[in-house]
Amino acid sequence: MKKQTKIDPDQLSLFDILVGANGKHIEDFSSDDWLGVMEAARNKYRAERAKEEAIQAKRDALLAKIKAEEDRRRKEEEICRHDEHIAEVTCMDLPLDWNNQFSIDERATGIHAESISDGLVLSLTNLGAVDIEYIAQVSGYPCKEVIETLKGSIYQNPEHWGECFYKGWETSDEYLCGNLMRKYKAATEANEIYSGYFSGNIRAIEAVLPAHVPAKDIYVTLGSPWVPPDVIDDFIESLLGKSQFYDYRNLALSEFALGMESLERFIRNEPLYRVHECVFVVLALESEPVDPRL
Repeated sequence: MKKQTKIDPDQLSLFDILVGANGKHIEDFSSDDWLGVMEAARNKYRAERAKEEAIQAKRDALLAKIKAEEDRRRKEEEICRHDEHIAEVTCMDLPLDWNNQFSIDERATGIHAESISDGLVLSLTNLGAVDIEYIAQVSGYPCKEVIETLKGSIYQNPEHWGECFYKGWETSDEYLCGNLMRKYKAATEANEIYSGYFSGNIRAIEAVLPAHVPAKDIYVTLGSPWVPPDVIDDFIESLLGKSQFYDYRNLALSEFALGMESLERFIRNEPLYRVHECVFVVLALESEPVDPRL
């Protein structure tokens, strides 16, 4: 009599079908029974795999939520630090341990201005620039009051201020001239970064900025002194082609050299025919080529 082998479902969970309702033992299993066992095992594996993937998905979702929360908190902290920094550099409050550098500078010793405006004149006369510290020292007013009083007569250049509220100031005549488009762009970018601190600059530049001129309305000639030579060369080359451009350039240089030689001969009081020689050569260079058979 054969010994019957029973399947422990706790130890061989993949074969728990063996203890099914049919009551068969391993020795009595047919090939169809084993195929059923294998299919059951595959189904059980798929179920366990799906369960593990669901758990992993929940874990990943939790980690993503934690990371998103950390990123949000970090971004809020960065924004808060940025806002605190902007407020600090634009509030015009001096630190308690601040000392005016001109308090021990001989250029301000013994000099006194009756008003802030007089202090500005002295700063331009003695230093050649707008120096808020100097004006504050000679006038006796705080830097903040000096700036508030002179606003409109002076402007702070965002390219030179170095995030120091009393640095980088220029007279309106100096600031509102030159490359206004570059200054306008710099003021616009700085105004966005520093929460409207340079809005006065933008309004002042817009008031004096010339109207935009379309390219089609700009009159350009090859002799315009503001047109770079390389631009003229590129234009001629695009019209004539590369080979003809070099022929044209060599011809132009030759004509120029002949013209200079003609002038030098005239200055040296050489005979008139010597001067005309160069002129005739230039005319010959500009003439149409003649067929040698004629």
